Amino acid sequence: MVVGMTMCLASSIVYAAQGTATFYAPPYVREDTKLNCIGATNLEPQPCKDGYAIFTIVDYCRPPRCHATLNRSEVAFYFIANLTAGRVKIEYDG
Repeated sequence: MVVGMTMCLASSIVYAAQGTATFYAPPYVREDTKLNCIGATNLEPQPCKDGYAIFTIVDYCRPPRCHATLNRSEVAFYFIANLTAGRVKIEYDG
């Protein structure tokens, strides 16, 4: 973690990972990350909320096994997107 932070401070270019997010109930794995909604994955007209938030990562899950890159708690998902969207495109510090 210290090496990653040092490399980040030395670089003037910032990269963010992109993926999708959904939600499920506890238990959770703990790891904090900055996360924001960047768009729809379905016909939900305006799924994203403004801004970003720091959240605890619940689980990494790659397709085809899962329907999203990061599974969020329902409460955490609500902070970045409308629950009716169910799944959204995200950007996160990964």
